[in-house]
Amino acid sequence: LFVSGHDPERRGVLRYRGRAGRELTPAQTRAAVRLATLNALAAARAGVGSLARLRRCVALTCFVDATPDALRHGVVAGGVAVVRQAFGPANAPVVWLRPARGLAGGMPVEVELWLELADAKTAAQSARNAGRRSRASAIRGPYQERSLPSTKRRRPAATAGISGNAWKSGRCAGRKR
Repeated sequence: LFVSGHDPERRGVLRYRGRAGRELTPAQTRAAVRLATLNALAAARAGVGSLARLRRCVALTCFVDATPDALRHGVVAGGVAVVRQAFGPANAPVVWLRPARGLAGGMPVEVELWLELADAKTAAQSARNAGRRSRASAIRGPYQERSLPSTKRRRPAATAGISGNAWKSGRCAGRKR
């Protein structure tokens, strides 16, 4: 499953604006990456119904609008921490940090995820696994900034791969307004 175009917004409002290294500190940049990663995982969960249906995150790509001296690998630490909390430390993704000039709307970061779907047997075992928190509650744990989408607003499975910005703006085919 591929989810892309996710930005650091909460309740429809972009929480971080500007360029990393100029308007944003390294800590704010890490927080923006973490929030964008949470949004991407929430979209994936809405597309497949449950994070238990996902085996692991294969790749985390983070586009960062940054000054040359501010672009460091540590800025994606927040996103990697969220992915490890969701899928376990043994399933660390490949991380691609990509410089980007002038992201849409003045956002400092944009995140995309490549996720591997679990087979039905693995998903059922994950759901029955007593004594462990579900992956969805692990995501919600300390990260209360954005609640995961409710089951009332699920995207159709056919549109699960559409980028977040295209979905929000209504440019994708078949979306009812």
